[in-house]
Amino acid sequence: MTQESKRSREMMTTTDLANRWKMSGYTLRKWRMRDIGPAYIKVGKGLIRYRVEDVESYEDSRESGMN
Repeated sequence: MTQESKRSREMMTTTDLANRWKMSGYTLRKWRMRDIGPAYIKVGKGLIRYRVEDVESYEDSRESGMN
């Protein structure tokens, strides 16, 4: 398996992403209802996962370019 294909399989939970961005999981749930934020996958009933590559892509798209 290539490094790229391994990375595309890495997943995060809502809690993982909330911790990464220092926000509440509740905020991420509200964003999903409003179609805001990175792409996510519904796994089974009520289980949400985010691909790391989708999270990083979303972060890159949100950069302001200001240092």
